[in-house]
Amino acid sequence: MQVGQNGLLYTRGSVPYYGTYPGMRVPSPLQLRPYECETPPPDIAAGMMALTKLNWNSTQLDGKLPIPIRAAREVGRFLKHVSYGERDQTDFRYYAGLCVVRFRKVIAADAGTRLSARFRPLSR
Repeated sequence: MQVGQNGLLYTRGSVPYYGTYPGMRVPSPLQLRPYECETPPPDIAAGMMALTKLNWNSTQLDGKLPIPIRAAREVGRFLKHVSYGERDQTDFRYYAGLCVVRFRKVIAADAGTRLSARFRPLSR
């Protein structure tokens, strides 16, 4: 893949351990379009693939989007409900709490973790 050319990256597929594809639908690839790039395209694809596996708030083995993009979209979903003139929350822990409630995930917060007052760590 050269600069200006497109490539496809399938982030979902069969899992060799299970011997099957865990999804219900045909996987759709991400389109890679390098505009200015000094990094070789295979390295970019490998990095993006690694970032799709970093969502520690999910037990799903094959997330489609890299976690920075998914997290930004989730925060954007909450920020669109902020009234004009209202002060935005800039602390990431505020949104981490919202995502935990939204996805109904059970987390064990570390003793030193500070979450927003609205979302206290769950009791162990």
